[in-house]
Amino acid sequence: MQVVFMNQIEIRKVDGRRDLNLFIDFPEKLYKGNQCWVPPIRRDEKKNLNPNKKQAIPFCKLCMWLAYKDGEVVGRIAGIINENANRDWKTKRVRFGWFDFIDDIQVAKALLEKVEQWGKLYGMNEICGPLGFTDMDREGMLIEGFENPASLTTIYNYPYYPKTMQCLGYEKDADWLQRELVVPEKMPDKIEYFKPLVEQHSGAHIKFITSKKEMKKYGEGMFYVVNNTFNKLYEFTPLTKEQIDKYVKSYSPFINKKYFATVVDNNDNLVGFALCFPSINNGLIKSRGRFTPSGICHLISSFFKTKTLELWLIGVLPEYQSTGVSALIFHRIIQQCIENNITRAITNPQLEDNLSALQLFDDFSIKQYQRRRCYKKMIN
Repeated sequence: MQVVFMNQIEIRKVDGRRDLNLFIDFPEKLYKGNQCWVPPIRRDEKKNLNPNKKQAIPFCKLCMWLAYKDGEVVGRIAGIINENANRDWKTKRVRFGWFDFIDDIQVAKALLEKVEQWGKLYGMNEICGPLGFTDMDREGMLIEGFENPASLTTIYNYPYYPKTMQCLGYEKDADWLQRELVVPEKMPDKIEYFKPLVEQHSGAHIKFITSKKEMKKYGEGMFYVVNNTFNKLYEFTPLTKEQIDKYVKSYSPFINKKYFATVVDNNDNLVGFALCFPSINNGLIKSRGRFTPSGICHLISSFFKTKTLELWLIGVLPEYQSTGVSALIFHRIIQQCIENNITRAITNPQLEDNLSALQLFDDFSIKQYQRRRCYKKMIN
């Protein structure tokens, strides 16, 4: 096992099952008692970070390290080189992700420098993060809204994280905004008025999913819409068929068709969608992200008791973005929220310069919930 000593801090490369378990479990220790940190689903973390099970992302290189001090794990970091992103965006970037550390700038410095050194071996000249393998992973360091709970799909970190990044010479590369909106008690008149007009003029209409076969079909269609909708957004790279198959298989069992709004054209092709999940934060915290029998009970209980909806993904094909298809999507989601006593919704992080996405919520009562940042620095 490779060990590097830096000011009495040991940086050890993750090697084997025991190290991987330590890597995955470190945040649980770091955030113990913090009700704003929401653990990821542990089995998914093991699958995503296991080098032997990374076949769906063959264009990414991965290396992980743990930081030790006085024999205790005090930090972790993953280095990722997304070859497709570097090709598409004409960069030579190494990404850092899964970055957690105690309140000690030397620990953070040692971990980040290790990623820099590793990236230089492959000809990289810039480091950026936190980012994952793709946009489907958690990304962006929390810089505002520390008092609010994160979610299954977002990063939570302590306020000393961004302060440490600034002290180490990292600068802003991109910001994501996450917002909270109040679900209206009745369908807004504007959406009710535009729904039939949009259907008449665009030929698009809501598709009600009734079977597993349709769930699979429109689940695949959703990611193809993502490829065509997000292709100009920060660091995005199109998902491959293998990745799409993997995500459909992983997410389909958890999708509640009531909160999967699908809009199709006259040929039954998906042109827009919104995928939402009732918040299971409380269940994840109580189960510690583990699918044990008691953990599953906590998740189910949380699912039925929550009054919060998480808007995970919304996408409309470019050629339909000016036709009002979003009105059909929101009509479906609001209707389900009203029927199921959902009173608030939290958007997924949206890039602050993605005005078309941000403006979708202009007609709602809305306020900022959290802000996240991706940092960058040239490698010396």
